[in-house]
Amino acid sequence: MNPRTVGAILIGGAAAYFLMGQKGDTAKPTAPVKLPCPLCPPTPKVPDTRPLLPKRPGPWGTEAGVSVETQGTAEGRLAVQAKVGGQVAPDGRTEIQIDLPGDLHRANIESKGQGCCVFTSIHHSALWQNIPELQEFPKWLQKKGLTGGGYPGNVKERITAICKERGVLEPAYLQIENSKDIEILRLACKTGRFPAVTYSKSPTGRYGGGTIAHMVSLPHADQQYLAVLDNNYIGIDKYEWMSADEFIKVANPRGYWAVILLGPGPPIPPRNRP
Repeated sequence: MNPRTVGAILIGGAAAYFLMGQKGDTAKPTAPVKLPCPLCPPTPKVPDTRPLLPKRPGPWGTEAGVSVETQGTAEGRLAVQAKVGGQVAPDGRTEIQIDLPGDLHRANIESKGQGCCVFTSIHHSALWQNIPELQEFPKWLQKKGLTGGGYPGNVKERITAICKERGVLEPAYLQIENSKDIEILRLACKTGRFPAVTYSKSPTGRYGGGTIAHMVSLPHADQQYLAVLDNNYIGIDKYEWMSADEFIKVANPRGYWAVILLGPGPPIPPRNRP
């Protein structure tokens, strides 16, 4: 064979091999075939047939000056930060944490001419947390002829005195003074405790918008809302809902005083699924 012919064949073969190799490098690999796995059968979908609990309405009135029509709007969200209503927060979803029945709400009374707001609030806490040692505290003050006014020192003295007279041990409790930290109040409500806390001004205009020396119960405290049960405005439709910033202002701008009984509350009630 002619040497030139042999050279041409060799060169052509090398070129063909190079081009075939280039094509193979750029070709997309074939996707693997997915075979069924007899050991891994799909999980059957079981329908959820549990009944939904009825959702409680939020019976918002006009005391705070916000109509139902504005709720959910930008204007409404700003306006309902402080609002009087029922057991559901202004967002229409958040249910109150400490749902003390309305017939157990105790109105403030007087003893020796002074209101018993501190000891009425402690009575609410003792009812909810089943601490009979401190229940009916205001009536005990009236019977003993003691003044109704309370402050940290005489709360401690009177808890000791009422428990001694009733022949029981003093329950565990905390007194928090001059604090602006509401995380402990949030933790208390979350774990079923019912704090009693100072209150100096109504954010919805009660008491003529003036400053007062008062103590109330705190049935709700989460990251968005706090709610007040005022013993001068009792009833499940009279809760006063507010933001955390508003609560700090009304509890006491210099720092709140709170009494927290440490006994556990009742079991958490069932909730609607989200």
